[in-house]
Amino acid sequence: MKKFIAAALAAIVVTAAFASCAQTDDPNGDTTTTRNPYSTNDPSQVTMPFTEVNDKMYVNTDNLNVRSTPDSSSNTNIVGQLSKGTEVNRTGYNADWSRIVYQGNVRYVATNYLSAEKVSTDDPNKPTDTAVPDDKFTECNEIVFVYPTEDKNGKDVYVKDGEVNAYSTASFDSWAAKFKDGTKLTRTGITKENNTEYGWSRVKADDGKTYYIRNSQLSTVDPNGAASTTTETPTGTEKPADTTKAS
Repeated sequence: MKKFIAAALAAIVVTAAFASCAQTDDPNGDTTTTRNPYSTNDPSQVTMPFTEVNDKMYVNTDNLNVRSTPDSSSNTNIVGQLSKGTEVNRTGYNADWSRIVYQGNVRYVATNYLSAEKVSTDDPNKPTDTAVPDDKFTECNEIVFVYPTEDKNGKDVYVKDGEVNAYSTASFDSWAAKFKDGTKLTRTGITKENNTEYGWSRVKADDGKTYYIRNSQLSTVDPNGAASTTTETPTGTEKPADTTKAS
């Protein structure tokens, strides 16, 4: 009787172990109680079967995890992330995982989050993001101050100690630097916002470089209390921004 019970228990253990190894892992980034039968922490030991290809693919989601092995049961193999619209070179795939080249190395991402067609990253509610040419700027020469804001219920609200983005052209596709709250700049040109374009200011920083910043992110009044020195007022200059601190 004891031998029979021992044999039965052994059979249960073996069956449970086999079932555990046979279960598959969710490739979509969620940690589950199941694990990949091809799971390994060593990239050189990956034995998962892939269909060999040489495809140009595009990421169709934000912040896609890139892994050293095709296994999402742990986050220890995450080596980076890809933003929406990023082009990748895919060298192999199966229903769950795609093998790609990332920073010169073989890496893996979830197949569901790659598309053969180029993915748009544009906000359909945003005005057209085409660089405004310099001949559209009204020339001026005045001191302005960085005035960080954020949208709250459709209204720009001042963010103390925040930062604003600066661009090399009057376009969001040309990010170049960040400037801190209250930084003094010289504005040399300005455009007005309309239905198809944001309002931009062309400014010169202390390093002598020219940047472009949204009008709503600048003020002719220092948020810290100092008045600006204007040598020439451009036609149509916006009123100084409200420096009331957000509660």
